[in-house]
Amino acid sequence: MGQCKFRDINASLCERFRLYLLRAKGLQHTKNKLSRNSASAYFNAFLSIVHFAYRDNILSEDYTTCVEKIKWNHDIPKEYLSSAEIKQLASTPYDDNPDVYRASMFSIYTGLRRSDILALRWENVHHDRGRKAYIRFRIKKTGTLIQLPLSLPAIRVLGESKSEGKLFPMITESILATHVDRWISKARIRKHITFHCFRHTFAMQLLNKGVDIYTIAALLGHKQVSSTQNYAKMSSKKMIEAIIKME
Repeated sequence: MGQCKFRDINASLCERFRLYLLRAKGLQHTKNKLSRNSASAYFNAFLSIVHFAYRDNILSEDYTTCVEKIKWNHDIPKEYLSSAEIKQLASTPYDDNPDVYRASMFSIYTGLRRSDILALRWENVHHDRGRKAYIRFRIKKTGTLIQLPLSLPAIRVLGESKSEGKLFPMITESILATHVDRWISKARIRKHITFHCFRHTFAMQLLNKGVDIYTIAALLGHKQVSSTQNYAKMSSKKMIEAIIKME
């Protein structure tokens, strides 16, 4: 679409951008279309800017009120790793970039998003009097301050602690996008796993271990339990166990 200035924005341009996102391709190295939920997220970000521009008197009209949003599809299955696949991945070293291994396994054990993983620093890691470790940080997506306890596997992944600096200094978004796929292939896991799937894996591990949905929501940093309830739809194991109890 080229460069766009605020004076170029109108209802027609908003609609054309909406259609563009629905037809656009994803990452440059793939031929797949941008997923509907990704298109929805991008369009919502764009509409937020348009609305703020109207609020600040940069635009004379609030075009967000006359443009149809891209609906988020909550029924898209979320891919995740089973317990066996987690062990399989954990036993597969990735020498090309050790931080890809560390950051990915840390996400599996904490459920953290990529944006938060990239921003985490050693200054965010704390220990209480009982020597229990936790991280305190502000979630990038929502701005919410959260204190997250760390499991022993998560602590082991971090390795020797430091006083300052990034937890995973050798990774960027583009590095993760490229190398996670290579690592998954090296581990011989036949699923389409992206870095965000590690967050789904964390949630499903807790759900299958009987952790209640409200606790999972708190650990994921969800403001509404409805966001977490989508994971409950995915737990076929729990459904089978429930049916067996009826026999």
